[in-house]
Amino acid sequence: SSEIELPPILGISEFLPRPGHDFNNDGVVDVFDEFIEIINAGQIDVDLSDYSVDDEQNLGSSPYELPDITLEPGERAVFYASETGILLSDAGDTVRLLEGSSKVVDAYTYGVVRYPDQSWCRIPDRLGYWNKPCFPTPGNPNALTGTFPQPFGRGVFVSLCLLPATTPDQFVYAECET
Repeated sequence: SSEIELPPILGISEFLPRPGHDFNNDGVVDVFDEFIEIINAGQIDVDLSDYSVDDEQNLGSSPYELPDITLEPGERAVFYASETGILLSDAGDTVRLLEGSSKVVDAYTYGVVRYPDQSWCRIPDRLGYWNKPCFPTPGNPNALTGTFPQPFGRGVFVSLCLLPATTPDQFVYAECET
């Protein structure tokens, strides 16, 4: 009897290009709270070390090679910009999951991001249809709504915008509007 070898089914489950909360728990709300979540939507374990995440091809950030961890079926892994160095543009960008250094396994292109804490996610979970806005749920099942836990002590969120005065208004609003 010959066994059928099932293929790995790995994909992008959710991503957040404009955070408004401290998702990576480093004490600061900034671009490094952006995240890309990968899910194993298949029926076999998948070693992530053969994969990388990236934004647009040959533009923006350099690809980030995923660490040597294994995702079991249904399991997800979250990669923050503080770790990957991948900064997703608020003016629109592409999120890509690559096998090796060039084979695109999954990708999604999004437009201008006007508001913080609106992620793109797949509903139903496990690689359903793309939805926006979703409620950011890094490491948890995707959701269209939710509530943020209140920070301990005084919640002070400082907005810092480092764009030159010559930047067109629509980009200032997309990048700096709170």
